[in-house]
Amino acid sequence: MRLTRALGFAVPALLAALVVTQFADGTRFVLDARLAGVAAAAVVAIAGRPLLLAVATAVATTALIRALT
Repeated sequence: MRLTRALGFAVPALLAALVVTQFADGTRFVLDARLAGVAAAAVVAIAGRPLLLAVATAVATTALIRALT
């Protein structure tokens, strides 16, 4: 039960860290396939799904966008 509660707090923190580290390229803001992945993960996390599902969704979305472009 403690682990579940701790993971519940980890999801927003991990998403915030992803946004900060993935979209800042030095001094400019970068928009690419990673944005779609983080957005998809945010939707899954907001829906209250498990952290692992949010991460898998981000990976799959990013890979799909990169494969199509």
